[in-house]
Amino acid sequence: MTYEPNAPIDLTETVIRFDVDGAQIEMPARAILRLLPNPRLVIECVEGLSEEYMQLDFTQSHITASLFDTKTEFIIGQGGFTFGKASKVEVTLSPKYEPVSIYRTGKRISSLEFGILNFPNFLQGQDKKVVVGEQWRIIGSVLLRTDGWEIEIAAVTAASDIEKRLKEEGGYAITHTGAVRRVDGSDFTAQDVEPLLSALRLFLSFARGTYCGLALVVGKDCDGESVWEQWGTHRVTEWSDPPPSWFDKMSGDSLAEAFPGFWRLWQGFKQNDRTRLAFEWYLESNSQRALHSSIVLSQAALERLTFVHVGKKLTKKQLGRKNGETEGEWIARALNKIGVGCKIPPSCAALEKLRSDNGFAHGPHTLVKIRNDLIHQDMSYDILSVDVYQQARKLGLWYTELMLLKLAKFNGMYGNRMTQQWRGQVEPVPWAQVGPGSS
Repeated sequence: MTYEPNAPIDLTETVIRFDVDGAQIEMPARAILRLLPNPRLVIECVEGLSEEYMQLDFTQSHITASLFDTKTEFIIGQGGFTFGKASKVEVTLSPKYEPVSIYRTGKRISSLEFGILNFPNFLQGQDKKVVVGEQWRIIGSVLLRTDGWEIEIAAVTAASDIEKRLKEEGGYAITHTGAVRRVDGSDFTAQDVEPLLSALRLFLSFARGTYCGLALVVGKDCDGESVWEQWGTHRVTEWSDPPPSWFDKMSGDSLAEAFPGFWRLWQGFKQNDRTRLAFEWYLESNSQRALHSSIVLSQAALERLTFVHVGKKLTKKQLGRKNGETEGEWIARALNKIGVGCKIPPSCAALEKLRSDNGFAHGPHTLVKIRNDLIHQDMSYDILSVDVYQQARKLGLWYTELMLLKLAKFNGMYGNRMTQQWRGQVEPVPWAQVGPGSS
C-alpha cells in the first residue's frame, strides 16, 4: 500500500441515495480521500441530466443521503445543473462528520487493515528487511499486543522517500500501514474494534506529539471479502518539522511497551474525561507556534492531570495555616509523587533566573506565575524575553508528558525534551527502577 504524497486516493465507485418526498433517487458516485488542502472524504457525482435529478436541491448548504445503508448529512461543496448538448448534474459532497462507517455485508471481521497518515519513520521495534527493486531496505515495524488484540504497524516501503518529500513540500501522506487481528484467531465485529482504533489514533498522535490519522480502514471476513470500512479520517496535522515528544524515533519498541497501559487508561475514559481532555490539550499545545497560547494550554492540561494524580488542592485546615494550597504547590505535590521533582533543569537558564530573581519556589510555581501574567490584565512583570517563554513552554510540556506517561503505567525509555540532543538519546522515565536487582 504505497500512495503519492498529497495525491487524492480513489476509494471506490458507488451509488449515493437521496430521499425526496418519500422516494429514493440514486446517483452514481465516486468516493475519494483528498489529502489537500487537508485530508477529507469527498463524494463526487457526475451524471447525465434526467427529470428525477431535477428534483434535487443543490443550492442549499446541507443535504442528507445514504451510502450503502448508512445515512449521513453532507455539506454541499459544488453542485448544480448544466444545460445544453452535454446536459448533466454535478455535485461534490463532504460528510459533516468523519470518518463514515460503511457496512458492506452482515458478516463478522477476521482481519482489519488500515493506513496511517503522517506518522514519523521509526526503527528498533521489530524491523523488517524487504526487497525494493534490486536493493534491500530496513523498514520500521512494531507489534502491539493488549487484551487479546494484536496490532502490527509497519512503514511503507517508500517511507524514507515519502518523508523526504513531506519535509520539502509539507502536506499529508500514508506513511505506515497496519493490521489488526485477535491473538486467538477469532473473528469480531466493527463495534468490537472501533474503540481500539480510536485509542490507537490518539496513542499514535501522543507519540508523534501532534495529530496523525487512520485512513483506508477495511475489515475483511475469512474469505478476504470487505465487510466493513471507514471512509475519511479524523484530524491530522500537516507535516512540518516534527515537534519534540517523549517518543524517540530510534526506539520503536517503546510503542509496544506503552500501548497496553494506554489502552487500559483509554477504557476508563468517559465523555469529557479529565485525562482525555489533557491529551487533547497537550497535542494542541505541542503543535502551537504561538508561545503564549501553548503555555496557557499546557498549564490547563497540567492542572487537570494534577487533579487526577493527587485530587483536590489541600485546604488551609488540612495544611494548618492561614491559606490553602496554591496551584504551584498543588502541581509540585503531583510531580513529587511521581518522582519527577520540581527543580528547573539546567537547560532552562533564563527561566531559572526569573525564578531566582522573583523568589519563586520551584518550576511549577514559576509556570503558574507566567501563565497568570499572560491571562490577567494587570501584568506583574515587564514583557518577558522570548527565551523565558520558550523555556516555560518546554518545561510545561515535559511535566505534562511525564504525568500522562505515568498514568499509562509506562516504565520504559523515553526522549527527555529537556536534555535530548540527538535521535536515539533516551533515558528511563524518572519513576522507573533501574540498576541491579530492579524489576
